Amino acid sequence: MLCERCNKRDIVTTIGGRKLCSVCAKDEIMKRIKREFYPRKALVENDKIIIAYPAYLKPLSELLINIISRLYRKFNVGYLSLEIEPANNINDEIWKLISESKCVAEKGGIKKIILPYTSDFLMAYLIYATAKGDYTYVNLMNFEYKVNDILYLLPFYNTSLMELNGFENVNEYKIITMDEVFNDILEWEKSLLKDNYELFHAFQNSRRIFEEKSYRCEECGGIINSPVKRCVRCSLISASLPC
Repeated sequence: MLCERCNKRDIVTTIGGRKLCSVCAKDEIMKRIKREFYPRKALVENDKIIIAYPAYLKPLSELLINIISRLYRKFNVGYLSLEIEPANNINDEIWKLISESKCVAEKGGIKKIILPYTSDFLMAYLIYATAKGDYTYVNLMNFEYKVNDILYLLPFYNTSLMELNGFENVNEYKIITMDEVFNDILEWEKSLLKDNYELFHAFQNSRRIFEEKSYRCEECGGIINSPVKRCVRCSLISASLPC
């Protein structure tokens, strides 16, 4: 079947309800990310940013560097990649990613950090958090996540892995974490929604359920249930961080 946009090449994925070839799919993703960055002036000339990711998301982090470099080719943006070792618990891993990247950013005078989480990853996290009763990082289900004066940006928060099939380096890529429960949710989610991929965009509204939980950890920005300064992880583990 030919691409519904150009009618020239075979389809590889579906984006916005249209079946697209790799060329058109890449263009649509570029436009989507541009619509998130440009109106907010998320990056400015000579900005320095950190791309932080667990090891298994390295292909997505490399793709993001490529996309952002193309969108901001005249801005002389500087990139620093920070890879962390995955953990057996997704909440512990996210805490580690946020805490270590924040530490590096503060030491280097950097104010912006990119996280490569996709919408299907974040949807799986919402299900995981509900099952575990630990909603610490549901506020990540958005383009921006702020901790004090550090701004985290999630360019793929509304883009699923399936929609990235037009990019050669990720078209056969599969997210596999070290958390087996989370992996099971990802697989279940993929099989259930393979013909209803638009739900990967609709679920973000669910985070509003948790917005009434107004207390946030001063160190990692995670949701906490009482007016204390730090979440349990930051209180118990942060002493091991170099900063």
